[in-house]
Amino acid sequence: MRSPKRPCPPTPIPSPHLYTFPQLAACVLLGFYLNVSYRDLEEWLRASDRVCQALELEQVPDHTTLYRAYQRLRMRDLEEIKRVLLEKLGVEEEVMASDSTGFRLTQASHLQHQGVQLLQPRLPGGHVS
Repeated sequence: MRSPKRPCPPTPIPSPHLYTFPQLAACVLLGFYLNVSYRDLEEWLRASDRVCQALELEQVPDHTTLYRAYQRLRMRDLEEIKRVLLEKLGVEEEVMASDSTGFRLTQASHLQHQGVQLLQPRLPGGHVS
């Protein structure tokens, strides 16, 4: 994660650089957490003096600045933020996979229609789910 005092990466539009990239990223992530629009996030930040103090914001970024910060966020930035937060909180990450296709093991595939024998996984007790 970048240092809080490091300036934002260069943008195609001239900017006075009032905010650091970590400050803007934190604001964007707060907006995701609160499930609000960028305009609503701007208003929420204006009403949240303690959050602005914690993020060391001298003024609240407008909704356009917040949206542009979101566009500059990359997956590796988000992964690094997640890693640091989980590390600081002492949370160990676990992986869970699920099948959301909606297909059952008993549904026929195009291979079965062509006469190809497919093996079906069996649960303990020999039942097919």
